[in-house]
Amino acid sequence: MPAVETLGTTNIIASDKTGTLTQNKMTVRKVWHDQHDDLLDIADGLDTSAQEVLSLAALSTNVSVKSVDDQKVYDGLPTEVALVRAIESETSREHLLSQYPLVDQVPFNSTKKRMTTVHKRPEGGYIAITKGAFDVLLPMVKHGNHQRAEQVNKIFGEQALRVLTITHKNFDVMPEEPTQAFYEQDLTLVGLVGIIDPPRPESAPAVEKARQAGVRTIMITGDHVETASAIAREIGILREGDQTITGSELAKLSDQELDDNIQSYSVYARVTPTDKIRIIKSWQRQDATIAMTGDGVNDAPALKAADVGISMGETGTDVAREASDIILTDDNFATIINAISEGRGVYVKVRKTINFLLSANISELLVILIAMLLGWGSPLLPVHLLFINLVADGLPGFALSREPMLTNVMNQPPMPKNAKLFGQGLDRQIGLNAILFAVVTLIAIWMGQNVILGGLQPNEQVGQTMAFIILSLTSIWHVFNIRSEKTLFAISYGANKSLVNMAIIATLITLAISLVPLTQTLFGLTGLSIAHWSVILVLSILPTIVIELLKHIRPNLFIV
Repeated sequence: MPAVETLGTTNIIASDKTGTLTQNKMTVRKVWHDQHDDLLDIADGLDTSAQEVLSLAALSTNVSVKSVDDQKVYDGLPTEVALVRAIESETSREHLLSQYPLVDQVPFNSTKKRMTTVHKRPEGGYIAITKGAFDVLLPMVKHGNHQRAEQVNKIFGEQALRVLTITHKNFDVMPEEPTQAFYEQDLTLVGLVGIIDPPRPESAPAVEKARQAGVRTIMITGDHVETASAIAREIGILREGDQTITGSELAKLSDQELDDNIQSYSVYARVTPTDKIRIIKSWQRQDATIAMTGDGVNDAPALKAADVGISMGETGTDVAREASDIILTDDNFATIINAISEGRGVYVKVRKTINFLLSANISELLVILIAMLLGWGSPLLPVHLLFINLVADGLPGFALSREPMLTNVMNQPPMPKNAKLFGQGLDRQIGLNAILFAVVTLIAIWMGQNVILGGLQPNEQVGQTMAFIILSLTSIWHVFNIRSEKTLFAISYGANKSLVNMAIIATLITLAISLVPLTQTLFGLTGLSIAHWSVILVLSILPTIVIELLKHIRPNLFIV
């Protein structure tokens, strides 16, 4: 619950791209071969050059394919699954491995952003296939058209395609102690693969909804800057005047330089886990409340550093989940925005409940204190106070938790990080309510002790009875005053039937105790005349009338 409340005050969301803003349904869209310079859309079929690129790419994966109920089930990273699926119209990975048996591999590393597998060639010798990020692998390529590769990479990036670079190295004899450095030197460029991960349909509306709520969304991703920028632009994160920055550029900035420019950046591409922590700390130094999404082991420090860490329930690792405050079961960015709405709603409901309970409790203290100072005796018995707190306050108070969300909760800016729970005039509202309840109760006590009504002689017990009934009824009916800052009719009664039912039940119990002779005796009450009940009714309704008038005269006084 504290995490949800903090999420309600969030004004920055640092979101990953893949799977959160996008569908995480990787599909190979285009292939480029270095030697043939073919730029092929695979929807048109696979030619020989595309088959060569995709065959090597599919070999350099850890994907396993099983058949379950006559359906193929792929186990592996989404990017690698896309490579295997792309070549299946021509061949399978199993068939490729039968021709090129795997003999060694260097697993993917999020820092080095590449992976290498080594295979035995049918004609003899070995082939090392290295695939990975374009900006990482291109400087390692010795044989290939660098200039054309950069052009194609830019073309792919502008089309929101994630680019994988495929390279290889042939050698005749395996060294006695093979190393990664040996496999990945003197590389030959084979080609580039453009993979599309379409944005979720709900991402753009969610980003806009967050913006209207005063919450800015930034993208932090390991993808290439062109790909990240294209997606960010499409869903509304990267707007006119916003800037992008890469991990290498970020590394050149000092903390002070980053703080001075942090507001300008909306997209952070090719970042490392350390970069993520720097970005979070910089925003926090701007007094921002930041929520961070992550799914990998390396994201754990950043999830811990954020005000609210949000891990992925479907694709997230156990380490990421343990480090986070909230687990996103559907990995959907739109769910985060809904959670922010819920968090703000929780904050509002807590303030409403405090308003409801303290207004009644403080009024009780005022009544007892003032009555004793005026020499009127004890206006309330302990059993009266217990009943008011348990029934008059308790029953409607429970139902407040089921209040519907205010329609404008996401059209308001988030609460400041250092906002006080009693801020925004809540303390004034409680004080005003308590004074109103105390005044009408003290008037009732005085009338019960000094004014003859309906032929009933005034005495201290009549005053006590009137005080008990009025404090109970004003407490119960006050729950309708605090539902909205506009008017008690702003939220329909049917929107929270439990609250209405609890208020009715508490009112009926109060009336029953006050009218039934047995309970009158148990609670130290006495019978009242119709004139007394008329006064009670008027005085009990009076605070609601005054509050409704003030809501129209001074609407800023009542902010929930």
